[in-house]
Amino acid sequence: MTPVTPNQHAVQIPQPHNVLCFTQLLYQKHPHTVRLTTEHRSRVLADGGSNGIPLLLSLLLDENRKPVLLSCRRLEDQVPDHPDETPAPCLFRTRSVLGNIYAARVERVLPGKGVFLQLETGRKGYLPKAAGKLVQGSLCLVQVQKDAAKTKDCQCSQDLSFKGTGCILTFSPVSPVNKPAVQESLSLSKKISKELRASLKSFLLEQIEHQFLMEVPAGYSPCPQILIRTAAADMDRQVLLSEILETWRAALSLIQKGSSRQLPGLLKQDESFFAEQVQTAAAFSEKTSGTLKVVTDLPGLHAMLSEQMPPGLHAMLSEQMLAGQAAGVYLAPLYQDDYPLCKLYSIETKLRDALSKTVYMKSGGNLIIEHTEALTVIDVNTAKGTEKIGRKIIRKIKGSSDPQEADDPFLAPNLEAAKEIARQIMIRNLSGIILVDFINMKSKDSEGILLSAFQSFLRNDPRKVEVFGMTKLGLCEIARERRGAPLYEVVV
Repeated sequence: MTPVTPNQHAVQIPQPHNVLCFTQLLYQKHPHTVRLTTEHRSRVLADGGSNGIPLLLSLLLDENRKPVLLSCRRLEDQVPDHPDETPAPCLFRTRSVLGNIYAARVERVLPGKGVFLQLETGRKGYLPKAAGKLVQGSLCLVQVQKDAAKTKDCQCSQDLSFKGTGCILTFSPVSPVNKPAVQESLSLSKKISKELRASLKSFLLEQIEHQFLMEVPAGYSPCPQILIRTAAADMDRQVLLSEILETWRAALSLIQKGSSRQLPGLLKQDESFFAEQVQTAAAFSEKTSGTLKVVTDLPGLHAMLSEQMPPGLHAMLSEQMLAGQAAGVYLAPLYQDDYPLCKLYSIETKLRDALSKTVYMKSGGNLIIEHTEALTVIDVNTAKGTEKIGRKIIRKIKGSSDPQEADDPFLAPNLEAAKEIARQIMIRNLSGIILVDFINMKSKDSEGILLSAFQSFLRNDPRKVEVFGMTKLGLCEIARERRGAPLYEVVV
């Protein structure tokens, strides 16, 4: 593949293709209506967010421009003060601090229960397990593992992870008598083929032992835990080696800088959110249209994506891809049109729909999505005439007028609901326990067809999802991997 620079307007990407948008919104909720408007970030932050909630938004649209994945992060209304320290550079300062690295001050130590921390002005953290002895008033380096939720502070760890395209390096505080060997520090993704994994591990072990052993600040292992990611299988070995070395050096520089700080504060903002969104969207595109267009109206983000988009996910096009023979990701030029990007892709309407309790379907039926403390409940409701329409749809799909098939007229609307529910789960980032109350059907065979179809609809989900079947009360049980807060928690 040949790289394509962002200013090559003459190049046309293949049709159909998926679109990944990055933009900003100002969410405004009024007593009787929900109204979304687009505002410039400087204006949002200038008034302290008093006119609404500033959001950084990522939206993946399929080839029919229907939303597939929607991720939001709330932007900080005000930047915390750092009176005696230079704040870490931030592309966007969001309320989500997941993955951020801080020099944290120990506020309180509870033996056997954990350590309470001050991460920065106005932000607290909790360390469940401390490595070594921490005393009140001292500083320690931590990374946020979980965002603050309700009354709980951010959950932190002293293990510091640094992500690259093909590797993840994790530095952990260890005692001098418990230093792991280099061979024990290297692991490779099991998704890489067995033969390639063996040869790659042998190559990297030799290089690490001879070249990469560098001086590490006191209290940290001389060799971090190195995880080789699945993406490394398609990378040149020397490129992977260079990336490991660069990530290693950047990590050591950050640890040394943090160890010499006098005040608590942010050391490194995790910006993998954008790369992960692109990777997730690219994986979805490989299963569908094969091509992904990334577009944004944010200059800083566009510049970062141009420089940091991983190999294989860069702004690429080729003759093979144009002919529809290969997949690729195309970074479009910075969107600077007078017509807002939000209106071009109806992002405001799609966000409003994703926050709505009711989802309407083409058949006239609807879904009611309710959130509780323990689980999410989805109720499937029929529309007038559904039974008659269902029989017609079944006969058309099956190509048969078998009266036994027509005895389950609610199979068709249930299949439509299952497809829409799979989409809503991804858009809203619903996780944990999910119960679905489908329309009751007369045949057990129809239930089997519905469950099989439901599982196939969920295969495109980037998270791990498991369908456990029907309960005795006729409720479909689903469990989905938790990763990040649901959309309604982020926005509302």
